[in-house]
Amino acid sequence: MSLTPEIYRRVDQLEQRMAIAEEQRRQMNDAMKRIEAKVDQLLTAAAMGRGAFWFATRLGGLVVMALGAFGWAADHFHWWQR
Repeated sequence: MSLTPEIYRRVDQLEQRMAIAEEQRRQMNDAMKRIEAKVDQLLTAAAMGRGAFWFATRLGGLVVMALGAFGWAADHFHWWQR
């Protein structure tokens, strides 16, 4: 069985398609690695943000308690009438 020029042409076309597919796969892998890195950064920021949220909530609660205590004391001891 001899290889005809048609077969050589088709083999060349297949090799070109394979090279294109390999390059596209490499580019997709690079893109996925970049996306994974960004997602990791976002998760880290979200974890820090959640901690900051709870800290602000607790700090706000303490401020409200302090203002409430001051208001109670001012009302109880009639500081505004002196």
